Amino acid sequence: MSQDSSLNSMAGGAMFTGAVSAFPSHASSPRPVQTVADFERIATAALSVDANERSQAEALLLQFQQHSVESLDFCLAVLEQSRDPATLSVAVIVLRNGAIAQWGRRQLAYEASVKANSGSGDTLRNDELRAPLLEFESKVVFLIQGMLRLLQAHAVLQDTNSVQATDYRVCDRQMTYALAVLLKKALASGTRETRDALLQMLLNLLEEMRTLLIPAGTVPASQRPHLQEGASILEAVETGKPSPHVSNFVLCLSVLMSVSREVGSSDLSLLQLTTQQHIDCKKQFEREILLPLVDLDLSLLNLLLKKCSSLDAQAFAPPEARKQRDSLLASVVGILELLMDWNFGQVLLRFVTTSDVSFAPTAEWLPVFFPSSASPSPGFRLESLVFPPGPEQERPNLFALILDLYRHLSARRNDDPALFKVGRLILMRLTRFRAHRMVGALFGPGAGSAPSSVGAVVPTLAANLAAARGDAKAAAPGAPPLLPRSYSGPIGRNRKQQVTEFVYIPLLNVLLDLFEQSPFLNSPLCGKGVNAAIATANATISIAESPLELSEDDSENIAEIQDLCLALHNLAECNEAVPEYLMDGTATKALPLFVRVATALMSVILRSDLHEDQSHASGEYEEGVEAAVGSLEVFLQSWSLWTDKLQQQVLQQDKPAPSQAHQGQEGNVPAVAGIKQRHWWTAFQQSMQFVFNVFVGQALPICCHRDTDVSCPSADSKGTHASCPARNLLGGAGGSPLDDFLRCFAMVGRTLLSASLMQTCQKLVFLKEQLTAFRREQASAQTESAWTSSAGAHLLAQQRRGEQILDELNFTLQLIQQLVAVPSSGEGKGQRLTAPIQVLRDEETQRQVIQVSSQVFSLLQEEVNLLKEQQVRTFPSHFIGVSSTVLESGVNILSAISAAYLLRSRFNQPMLADFILPEKGQEAMNIIVQIVAEVLHLLPHEESLTLSCTRTLQILSSVSSPTVAYLWESPAFQSLFSASVESCASLLPSAPAPAPASAGVKQSAQNDERPPASFSSFTSARRRLPPLQQLTQRTIRRLYSSFSASTAMNEHLWGLAKMHVAEQTLERSGTLLATEVVVSRQQSLFIKCEPLKANLRHLASNPADTHPLVFHALGNSLSMAIGLLDGCSSQGIGAWIAWFRDALDAVFMIANKYLQYPHILHNALKFFLQLIKRGYSCFDQTAAVSLFTQYKALTQQIG
Repeated sequence: MSQDSSLNSMAGGAMFTGAVSAFPSHASSPRPVQTVADFERIATAALSVDANERSQAEALLLQFQQHSVESLDFCLAVLEQSRDPATLSVAVIVLRNGAIAQWGRRQLAYEASVKANSGSGDTLRNDELRAPLLEFESKVVFLIQGMLRLLQAHAVLQDTNSVQATDYRVCDRQMTYALAVLLKKALASGTRETRDALLQMLLNLLEEMRTLLIPAGTVPASQRPHLQEGASILEAVETGKPSPHVSNFVLCLSVLMSVSREVGSSDLSLLQLTTQQHIDCKKQFEREILLPLVDLDLSLLNLLLKKCSSLDAQAFAPPEARKQRDSLLASVVGILELLMDWNFGQVLLRFVTTSDVSFAPTAEWLPVFFPSSASPSPGFRLESLVFPPGPEQERPNLFALILDLYRHLSARRNDDPALFKVGRLILMRLTRFRAHRMVGALFGPGAGSAPSSVGAVVPTLAANLAAARGDAKAAAPGAPPLLPRSYSGPIGRNRKQQVTEFVYIPLLNVLLDLFEQSPFLNSPLCGKGVNAAIATANATISIAESPLELSEDDSENIAEIQDLCLALHNLAECNEAVPEYLMDGTATKALPLFVRVATALMSVILRSDLHEDQSHASGEYEEGVEAAVGSLEVFLQSWSLWTDKLQQQVLQQDKPAPSQAHQGQEGNVPAVAGIKQRHWWTAFQQSMQFVFNVFVGQALPICCHRDTDVSCPSADSKGTHASCPARNLLGGAGGSPLDDFLRCFAMVGRTLLSASLMQTCQKLVFLKEQLTAFRREQASAQTESAWTSSAGAHLLAQQRRGEQILDELNFTLQLIQQLVAVPSSGEGKGQRLTAPIQVLRDEETQRQVIQVSSQVFSLLQEEVNLLKEQQVRTFPSHFIGVSSTVLESGVNILSAISAAYLLRSRFNQPMLADFILPEKGQEAMNIIVQIVAEVLHLLPHEESLTLSCTRTLQILSSVSSPTVAYLWESPAFQSLFSASVESCASLLPSAPAPAPASAGVKQSAQNDERPPASFSSFTSARRRLPPLQQLTQRTIRRLYSSFSASTAMNEHLWGLAKMHVAEQTLERSGTLLATEVVVSRQQSLFIKCEPLKANLRHLASNPADTHPLVFHALGNSLSMAIGLLDGCSSQGIGAWIAWFRDALDAVFMIANKYLQYPHILHNALKFFLQLIKRGYSCFDQTAAVSLFTQYKALTQQIG
């Protein structure tokens, strides 16, 4: 065990605090440690590798720690006298833990005494009880002051004796932490006298730091006792010479930073603090210490950046001066890092990180972050002591300072990469800046829906400026001189423009400047093709003209651009930053950078993939490519958020004008120009469309980095996708990475949806033609000369090209799915889909939707025909056959069209007549069902694909969809239903051969409901079963659920019902007619499903059999019953139970026979639970009691 690791474990208190309760107080026994030498010996033993020696030393130290205050004085004496690093570290830990333990005991004793004496009212008695606690806290103050003196003495050694200073490094780190812990304990739970004394000590530290900074002659020499010799720090920075006071200044800064970090920490267990004590301590410390500390730190940063702006000056400075300057800068950056992690007025749980919350300072911080706006008194700023009167005395705002700091660190990234990384983290955290708690101070009352207690005389920005100038006329009458208290409520719409212009446009400009000056955009990484495509606004110019091999520097540049993209995303998530106002101030710079960054990232990914393909490398710089993909995704997510908000504003403004009465109510709101009338809107649309066209035209292969599916099996591939889960209809919460990636491009493309659909449709047609020609060429190779070994490379290249075409086709289909349908309420799994509003308001977009849907239908028909051809014709072994992934993407488009368009006549859009009108819509629905049915027949073993097919049927049979009224009338649906029932009738084997039940048979029962016996042999034999019998049980449940749901009552059935009643003797309402139709459909359903009940009775009457086909029949039959039950509506459940009641005993018998086979028992229990949950009210009392009795007996057998 190394010394550092030992000390770290001791620092956590595991060595001395974990077993405190196990050792009684030894106040009456002699001290185990008498001299410093004794302590050094025990400390050395405590770090020994010998377990016995180490445990004995720990016991002695624990005993010593429990002694009175004398042990603390002794530890301080050890720190002053000893020179052994290990001894010093152990002494600090014993001092810290002993002080906290003894302090806690005295506080508890005092609280108990006060509680016992609460009714007496004796003030003298209370003072007597308080005296021991005050005496101990005065000792704690003395210890803190002693440790601070030691730290200052050790800091001097860095200039005089660097070797000895190195020996104290670990001890100083432990001492600084101990000092911070004791200070927080005192400020949070100490007496008022202790708090005042320690606060004054911290303020003295701040004043000493200012004294070390300011030049000579600024204050009298009597007030500068520490600067009798040597130049001040600012004088040293100005002249480029070393200063003897830098080490002391850095120490003070380090101590205050450590104390601030500890005060902000939410870990209260060690110090025995309450949450309220922590909150009060944090607020007071923030107001009295942290705020002036940050103000001083920002002023010093401003001066350092101005004095260090010249690289030549740094180069000619002495090495010691450059070292001191770097030390100062590192300490200043450390304070900024602390500031970005500070939670202003918020109390976080321990498992919440600072990156999860916003950086939302209160109004008190306005003079610090925006000094020119709050007009502070310039006499207290360092700038006023260094620069002559003029603009230089005004410190830039926080955003400008961080920008300058980032530029400075970027220029020195090779000299200090760790500090540059910290600068990138500070920038990302800064972009989570939120100004909602400063609005009242910035813009006065009415900035948000603030409560009335804020008051009517809040000083506005103009009033503050006027007060600073001494202009009494401009100041608000009666306004207090202080800023108002912070307000954390929402900002009203009428103030968001001002907040955006004052806060977020400067912040966005900072990011845009960093993007523009980044090495990534100013290096050969982008390529000549990118510049040519942007310069000519031609998205067809190749951006991947040559392969690219990423170097280590290239990867570092991409990592930097990734951090900038993350920072931009943080800003884009801000609801206070209104996109149209952001564009008003930054569009001229932002839009060209959007095009340049997005195109450059796509080019880097494509060229890197091209190099990997040519070199057949495994991806030596794969990390750099993945960083580029992640950067592109985050960058597009940022812009897609703004694009979506702007599109919502455009669609809102395109609505009809409100009534006169409504206008009269809001006559006081000034009229603003609509989005379409802004000067940048056309350029915005063109920029979005250019990036979308580049992606669709050239960059679809980059989606491979977000795709986890195997998209291109060959014709003789034996692999299946049975283990792949079905992809969600739309991504988001629970969506795949590829869904989220494509959604970013889809949201960008919806800016000009008609043009995006046209471009995507052209790409789809082009890929179809390429695939057809490629397959034709491969098929013709069968009649030509045989392939030789020398042609292997050519064959492999052809195979890879075919797979790339299928990949791009798959990605194009998924992009079409994202374009033609959107969630009606929010993003994510399970949301209802609807047509984008742009489709419903533009006829050209409607024509494009119909055209692209026709191409998808045509593609799926061609793929289905090819599948049929493959069953009767032999193709070459290298032939690129039908991809189940491509089919699944196409079927998902059918699902989206079914959910968003089919029979939605309320849209009232003539261009969508092929989908929304009943006559045309039924034809489209029949085509969809026919494609789905043929896929189920041709590829029943592809579970992910079949689940997508059955999901389409479930959407069509949903009660909330108008298609449910017409689905039963579809010829393709009836054919699929009849084929399924026929497959059910032939499900049982004619003469199954018995198979012995063994332990191996039981172990083969899997969670995905596979047959438990001879699974490997059954899997190969399963392909010889009829197609619909090869479907998995999950697919069967969904399929039969759609059969059952298609008979449900629906409001759209009322008008359709008259078609089913040929003769009406009386004029009856549509509801009565619809009821008759529903009853007729249910009877037809039940009659056709009689083979299911026959199978269950047959399986129940025969003895238990473990033949694979019997298990297959059991699983499928129970899945069919569950599916029919799941699909029943609340009105039809009673009729279903009346039909199925005579088969309930059969299900119970099956469950009792196959208790030892979990997958059969699971299906049976699931069936009964659904039956009890949905159909309990449909049973009479006798039947209900019988059902519960049988179910209880079954569960008791399970145990």
